[in-house]
Amino acid sequence: MTTIVTRAGKGSELTWPEVDANFTNLQTTADAAAPTSMVSLMPTVISAISPDIFGAAGATINYDNTTPVTATSFAACTAAQIGSRKTIIPTVNANFTASANLVVDGATSGTYAMPANAIVEVIPVTTTKFIVTTIFATGSWNPVATSVTGTITSYTSSGTYTKIGNVVTAHCAVAITDNGTGATNGLISPLPFACGAIGTVAAGRNGGTTGAMEAAIVIAGASYASIFKYDNSYPWGTGATSTFVFVYRV
Repeated sequence: MTTIVTRAGKGSELTWPEVDANFTNLQTTADAAAPTSMVSLMPTVISAISPDIFGAAGATINYDNTTPVTATSFAACTAAQIGSRKTIIPTVNANFTASANLVVDGATSGTYAMPANAIVEVIPVTTTKFIVTTIFATGSWNPVATSVTGTITSYTSSGTYTKIGNVVTAHCAVAITDNGTGATNGLISPLPFACGAIGTVAAGRNGGTTGAMEAAIVIAGASYASIFKYDNSYPWGTGATSTFVFVYRV
């Protein structure tokens, strides 16, 4: 137990040596309570093949685009680690295969892209079942513009996204350089992440030709957006440009 001398306890003013001793004792207490190493507070950086974040040294996680991460990637987890939380930051893009034993952002099926430098939390529920949650991820995506009927001859597009937890904010810009025979309604796909159980609607504008307002509709479970002009007609033509911001839960 650290001893701190107070004026009230002593009954008189403290001497300078006593004040100095108080500061020394406070520092000693803080050092004793601190982690033995700041490494214990830092995320683990995962490269293409690296030591397993759970279990014995020498186990590996294959973390790359060609070998999806599955529940068996963390199979070296021990019973003592059940319920613990581990934060990882991958240095390369990867794909997680969701299953009953690897729940990825609430999903138990499908393949989910995890971009480099994302912040990912892994929690073992048992030694063979794990919950993976994307804390933060950001990157770019390539929107593909098509039409329900006919064919769009050429276009350019760009997109960026930010994912915090299970909420995605995706920006998208499309410029139709030659509409060809495109008609009925437009489509933008794939979204950077499939929409969850609740759909969303985004407002946009044809800034290249008509200036008309547009609506982008994403139904629950879909990985695409249907694009309509404000009056439900086909939104695009040669020279049209559309910009949308999608906000939805995965």
